[in-house]
Amino acid sequence: GGYSCLVEIEALDGKKTKYLFDCGWNYMWMDQCFKREGIDKMLANGEIAAFISTHEHMDHYFGFPVVAKYGPNVTVYRPSTFYPAGKDYMARSGHVGKVIDVTKGLHKIQEGVALYQFECPIIFKVYGVYGGLHISPFDDWDPKYDDLVIGLKKWDLQKVGCNHCTGLITAQKFVDAGYPVVQGTARFRSKTTNYLGNG
Repeated sequence: GGYSCLVEIEALDGKKTKYLFDCGWNYMWMDQCFKREGIDKMLANGEIAAFISTHEHMDHYFGFPVVAKYGPNVTVYRPSTFYPAGKDYMARSGHVGKVIDVTKGLHKIQEGVALYQFECPIIFKVYGVYGGLHISPFDDWDPKYDDLVIGLKKWDLQKVGCNHCTGLITAQKFVDAGYPVVQGTARFRSKTTNYLGNG
């Protein structure tokens, strides 16, 4: 199905704002997941403030027609580095809302919340990391990857959420190294609770 997650931000005054990050790649699967989790209704009711496309990999944005189906007017943030074909694909999906092409650097979207577009491999001071960490997505572990696991210590991460393309071995290495790995439920076919599935 690729990657997609809903993030709810609660401001100091108690106001809650929802953002949808990415939308997988398979239309039928994402449509099913959106219905199962109520994302379809949230988009239709305007409860999601924006759709945020993190990068131009098919498993992150090819499901965009499902987003446009339920929320054709939702504001879209995407990297300015999208190729014309990717931009055209999103436009042909039926989206008619505002599109903001995010350029390199920090972009505030609300008080206390910002997007940061950077060229890999850049890691900056952060509270935590979540997503496909792309260290060993196919569990083809190479001993040199141990340096990456050890090297993350200097960032003093408070939370590590392992999702698709992180790799199961990588997730276990994080646990073994003592990182604060957020546990999943393994309800939707994830092979371990060290891994946060798309449920």
